Amino acid sequence: MTALLLAGGQSRRMGRDKRFLEVEGRPLIVRSYRIAARCSQRVVVLVSQAADLPRLRRLLGESAEFRLDADPGAGPLAALAGALGDVRDEAALLLAVDYPRLPASFLRGLDAAWRNWSPQPPDALIPVDRGKPQYACAIYASRLAPRLLRAVEGGQRSLRGWAGGPSAQVAWVQPDLWRSWGGEDALFNWNRPTDAAPSE
Repeated sequence: MTALLLAGGQSRRMGRDKRFLEVEGRPLIVRSYRIAARCSQRVVVLVSQAADLPRLRRLLGESAEFRLDADPGAGPLAALAGALGDVRDEAALLLAVDYPRLPASFLRGLDAAWRNWSPQPPDALIPVDRGKPQYACAIYASRLAPRLLRAVEGGQRSLRGWAGGPSAQVAWVQPDLWRSWGGEDALFNWNRPTDAAPSE
């Protein structure tokens, strides 16, 4: 399925741009892009500011596909709502750049779980780690595009708010399933300078 890489670049809690923090000698955004590309034939990098594009192209290559947010700063829900309308596949993987321990095997497991979900694939398949849903490492059906756009137009700004609403058909993937795809720390999220170093 199509991979949508969230690369808006706000990083308020980190205090500096997480996209360019290095893990094992390469920026987070490069690591995330390569992992997504191993699991999808199409990766679209969602960016807020056009000024970021030259640097991102140097890192990811001239063949990388980018999509500018129609409403910069509106958040992941608005970015996803706009991008899903261009997705030709049945669903899209939404992935933020700040999962430094996430292996490609996790994304393949998530993809397989969505396709085999009974009785049918849900609107969204969202992993839960330590009681916290990981909305930015999840699968969203492309059929959601009109509904998400209406939610954004109605003032909704967060994926969490949408997923908790009455119209969302969300399935939650608990750790007892996803640990088999990537281990205990696959969904470690690097948000603050005080978080443990990714290599620890």
